[in-house]
Amino acid sequence: MKKNSIHLLVTFILSLIYSYVICMGNSLAQNVASALYVVYLFVVLATWTWEVVTEGNLRDLKMRVLLLIPATHLGILIGFLIGGGAENLLWVVDSYEIHVPGSVNVANFLQGSEALRTTSSPIDRLYLTHWIIGILFSILGAGPFVSGLGLMLVTLLSTWVLYEMAKKIMDEKMATIASLIYATAPTVLFYTLAYYKEAVIQMLVLCFCYSYVCFTRKQSFLALLGCLVSMFALLSERFYLAPFLASILFIFILFSRSVRLYAKILVIVMGALMVGIIYKKYHNYYFDFDAIFESLKLARGAYNNYSDVNPSYNSELFYPLAFLKIYLTPIFTPNKLSLFHGYSTLLTWGSFFHQLIAGSMVIGLLIKCFKLKFTDYLLLLPFLLFLALFAYIAPYNGRLRDSFYPIIALFTAPTLSFFVSSLRKKISHSSND
Repeated sequence: MKKNSIHLLVTFILSLIYSYVICMGNSLAQNVASALYVVYLFVVLATWTWEVVTEGNLRDLKMRVLLLIPATHLGILIGFLIGGGAENLLWVVDSYEIHVPGSVNVANFLQGSEALRTTSSPIDRLYLTHWIIGILFSILGAGPFVSGLGLMLVTLLSTWVLYEMAKKIMDEKMATIASLIYATAPTVLFYTLAYYKEAVIQMLVLCFCYSYVCFTRKQSFLALLGCLVSMFALLSERFYLAPFLASILFIFILFSRSVRLYAKILVIVMGALMVGIIYKKYHNYYFDFDAIFESLKLARGAYNNYSDVNPSYNSELFYPLAFLKIYLTPIFTPNKLSLFHGYSTLLTWGSFFHQLIAGSMVIGLLIKCFKLKFTDYLLLLPFLLFLALFAYIAPYNGRLRDSFYPIIALFTAPTLSFFVSSLRKKISHSSND
């Protein structure tokens, strides 16, 4: 326990110092600080994975991984307060235009000073994210520290759910490594602190996947209900993810002989209801479902109609390369050193971290090939469907891809375990020689 405390205290202090430099430093200092902080996160990932594989004290390590979330997030948030950081260092354009107004409206409603706003737009509305942060705003007041604190708690819950899911699919060791990958990912950290809705979306994706895994092992009504509730919640946060996830539930239920008839009927009815909701809300707004391919072209044009999006590397990119790009993005380019500032420099330097993890996932799938249940491999299907779609629409958008970051962490864990075990054997053989 003492070792855990020292590790977490060091992480908290370094996170605080990093955040203070971001608030007080110029562009060069911010980039250097973010680069060093990403290196530190990688060192944490590497050394703690070594402990998981070699020492086997998984109970203490599991708790340390969970506490790593508040150590990094609170360190950065307190450093932000000490450094007197401006709001726009943490709150980005989407925060100001969509999420902060929504949460403030919820807070005012709960305090009795304002009615809930109503809009006719299917995207300009109150999300579950707004309600979670709005409740905290009503108690603690509105500000980047409070939104970061609320989404930190959501990420903490996601890390625990990921651990439990990975333990069911693989074992406790892999579960600890998977949750560690998720807890140290720079992109996950940034999108949580910057007040996007990614933290809540990842939590809902994880809740669906965990419920699905439970249901494939024991066809309980509670597990099926978990799938349906999280799926319909995703219709609010990011609607097109729900059909992707629903596909694996439909495949399992419709083709499994062990599933009872009532469950098959319920899923078919819920599926029809989900299609109806999507059609009613988004027909002729996002898509004309009577001309779906034309709508995809329009969506592609809208996503690429930004001044900082180069069509040569996105909409005009050869499709296989675009598929690879959406999987590996963000990709480091020198212009990002001047384009990104503040905490967003985490994305610039975190790109190397993500590409290492993304590349390792492919190796992890080969290592675990044929060693997992077919129903567990189906967890990859929604991710692959997303990649296939957004390789065409917006291959630059890693933030949307990160909706599936928990799945990336899950299937990367075997690779890190394999590498550490192999290195340990080499060191042991060398010492014996």
